[in-house]
Amino acid sequence: MIPFARTAAERKANNDPRLSIEERYGSHDGYVERVRAAAARAVEQKFLLPGDAQALIETAKASAVLR
Repeated sequence: MIPFARTAAERKANNDPRLSIEERYGSHDGYVERVRAAAARAVEQKFLLPGDAQALIETAKASAVLR
């Protein structure tokens, strides 16, 4: 596994062609919103229970991603 770079500058310094976490989500709130949207789609498609979706969202809120 090769983790994504945190920032665009870090990505460029490492010659990594993949978008950084910052480029993907913009901010911690952007990350949480993407988790929320993915969880909602999974619930809608019956791949995830609503309670489990909420747990994933709470975990994203508490995470250190882009803080």
